[in-house]
Amino acid sequence: MQDYVHSEWTNGLDASPFIFPMGLLFPPLLFVKSLFRFEEQTGSSSMDQQTTSDSKEPLDPAEVIVKEASPLKKLEQVYSSPRAKYNLNLLSYMALTIYATYTAIYHIGPAPFSIYEVILYVLLVALSFDDLMLVFRLWCRYGRYLARFFFSLPLVWIEVLSSLLIIICICLRIALGPDSLTVNGFIAALGKSTIAMLPLRPKHVP
Repeated sequence: MQDYVHSEWTNGLDASPFIFPMGLLFPPLLFVKSLFRFEEQTGSSSMDQQTTSDSKEPLDPAEVIVKEASPLKKLEQVYSSPRAKYNLNLLSYMALTIYATYTAIYHIGPAPFSIYEVILYVLLVALSFDDLMLVFRLWCRYGRYLARFFFSLPLVWIEVLSSLLIIICICLRIALGPDSLTVNGFIAALGKSTIAMLPLRPKHVP
């Protein structure tokens, strides 16, 4: 069972947890066999398959042919795995946190809005609406049938409150303009909300 879960999580790719994110950022590393090991696919020639199907005899292990996937197939196998989606999601949150910290320290102040601040607002609003849509999809799929259980999930309240907090802070910042208290409050709320929205849950709902 553990091997099956590991295979589904990695999609047949075995790699160190420290090396795997580097392979996602630098795809040529994925083809270094000493770092990344793909599960081998076995098969046989068409003649062997026809003979085996006609005689209905088990295939001799010596006649098994190891098929190596093409580079494009390997890339698709890597980036479609749940492990890759989680790591990319985590890296995107880390990059957004670093950019938000840089913008809050150097580009948010009593002066008019800078381009860095505008970009940050657009990213945060898009992220907030994406999380609210996640909660809405969960409600449409499960919540309306299990309402009490749905509203007891901490995930629901964390997603909704952190997203609304970010949107309210941005609206106050735009409405009040160059107010130092608003700036300080926005930076504090931004830090709390960013931490609360760390990707500790799956991003997609089937």
